[in-house]
Amino acid sequence: MNILVIGNGFDLAHGLPTKYGDFLEWIVDELYFYDYLNEQGAEITKGVSRPNLYIPNSKFWEKRVSRSVKQHEVWECMDENFWLQYFLNNDLYEKENWIDFEGEIKKVIKLLDSDMFEQESKYELDDKVNKSSSIFYKNIYVKRAIEMFAISTYRHIRDKLRTDLNKLIRALEIYLSDFVNSQECNKILPNIEEIMKYPFEYVDGSIEDKISYIISFNYTNTYEQIYFKDENIENYIHYIHGKADIIHEMEDNNMVLGIDEFLPNDRKDKDIEFIAFKKFYQRICKETGSKYKEWVDEIQSDFQIYNDAENNCMEMLKCALREDDMEKALKWQKSAHENNTKKMKKHNLYIFGHSLDVTDKDILKELILNDNVDTTIFFRNQEQKEQQVANLVKVIGPDELIRRTGGSTKTIAFEQQRKPREI
Repeated sequence: MNILVIGNGFDLAHGLPTKYGDFLEWIVDELYFYDYLNEQGAEITKGVSRPNLYIPNSKFWEKRVSRSVKQHEVWECMDENFWLQYFLNNDLYEKENWIDFEGEIKKVIKLLDSDMFEQESKYELDDKVNKSSSIFYKNIYVKRAIEMFAISTYRHIRDKLRTDLNKLIRALEIYLSDFVNSQECNKILPNIEEIMKYPFEYVDGSIEDKISYIISFNYTNTYEQIYFKDENIENYIHYIHGKADIIHEMEDNNMVLGIDEFLPNDRKDKDIEFIAFKKFYQRICKETGSKYKEWVDEIQSDFQIYNDAENNCMEMLKCALREDDMEKALKWQKSAHENNTKKMKKHNLYIFGHSLDVTDKDILKELILNDNVDTTIFFRNQEQKEQQVANLVKVIGPDELIRRTGGSTKTIAFEQQRKPREI
């Protein structure tokens, strides 16, 4: 089996505007466009401030002549949205036009958790927030984002943040399906093309297509549009965090945008006040996160067959040693081990455009930590490679990383991305 895992770097390598900063630019342009309509007599959108000194971006502005029928829904999603306020007023975005939604969401949720559970007196959801002592309210970006809302209890805050996150995700879905998926893409990635072009021959002589399945952490349909146009694509590709589709409504959106588990072991099974913000919960509720497990089961089943054969060899070796013929026993054991190794079905995992961030730790561990899986991780430059290695320490631990990147136990290799080819 040969599995390709793609992350947002896959879309970026094709020149698509799929960074969160690109989405926020589009959102701000929507706000300014609404202001323009307001001058023509339209109703003002309330509750969303505009960044200072902002000049509408032409790559979005020129598209205004052919706007989606979902435009009014986007405006509704933006209206008095905490997360939008929080991101747009964040210095990281204002100064660098870059922001990590998941990282920032985690910071906010952890602040709320600290308020409720880590102070001397344990709060309840319906307790009123004491703004003078609240860690949550002392965060400058939170204060800027929430000062317009009449919020008094932790329950009110939690529910507001959850509702607004769903609205933000829906606005992101409209952006990706209406704007990004309509972009003309004229680039091919040589690394991906090579993986797909040649069939893979196993040590036992059997041949399989180079790519059996795709796990996409993206919401876009880039892979389908460029590399694999097939009416049965749903059998081969798993959108593990959902797929953007313009026809969705807020209620049936299946896009996962959240955080990893941050609670200690003694709390994570009982303190579920903020579980709706966690990725594993969203994947279960939105039914996006289980298909890949069938592939993992097959991989582990293949290794179990090999492992059983090796254990049988050891039992046979013990019997042979009882006959006092050490040389014959060791020769037989070596031959049996080599035969088992040849028969063991190896699998290949290719990771392209994924940062290997800890927020996806549970999935990545299940794929990488198999001794019959060879993993190839593509990197854009040395800086990204170093970040991927650092992230892998958080995902699989330093001991496993060392064991799997050298010597006879090596299962992980890094390969530099080649420049895209124009088509």
